[in-house]
Amino acid sequence: MAARYGGDGSWEGVNGPKDLLWLAREGDREAVGCLALRVLGPNRVEVKHLYVAPVARRRGIGGALMDVLEAEARSRGASIVLETGGRQPEAIALYRTRGYRPRGKYEGADVCGDESLYFER
Repeated sequence: MAARYGGDGSWEGVNGPKDLLWLAREGDREAVGCLALRVLGPNRVEVKHLYVAPVARRRGIGGALMDVLEAEARSRGASIVLETGGRQPEAIALYRTRGYRPRGKYEGADVCGDESLYFER
């Protein structure tokens, strides 16, 4: 986040509640990716903090993490929403290729900066 947005390393919403967290590891090494899910209601979940380490990008890790989150949402019968920043073109491209459509700000979104973009599926 600091590399793309600058600042002191504190961003509103980063420390907010999460209900599930997945980590991606390569073999028995340290985590190379993560993704969290936050429950916004009985029929809606939110994607939180998708991240893949630069050395592990372009290997399908982000897509694999999204596969797990989307399966969890389906098992709950829930729609999915997310907020991302305009300086994250890789994330935006991933979401769009997975069928996420732009939408307006949703209730429960917690970052809501000037560069925020909102998606749903």
